[in-house]
Amino acid sequence: MASPKVARSIMEKIINRPRLLTKHPEMGQIEDNPEVVGRGVQYLVEGNYKIVYKVYKEDRAILIAAVFDTRQNPTKLKV
Repeated sequence: MASPKVARSIMEKIINRPRLLTKHPEMGQIEDNPEVVGRGVQYLVEGNYKIVYKVYKEDRAILIAAVFDTRQNPTKLKV
């Protein structure tokens, strides 16, 4: 279990990472989860965490769908 200081640092990195998407929304990799293949879902990695998102070009919006700890079984990821 992480100390509050370490947890805060991890949280800040996870929150700040998606800010890059405002200028480069297509920078993430395509999500290969069989449940979402073909739906335009992408992800960024920050440390041990996968930040799963979708870009809505017509609305100029980005939806963060999930933050997933990659040390878990990948089948637990529900988007």
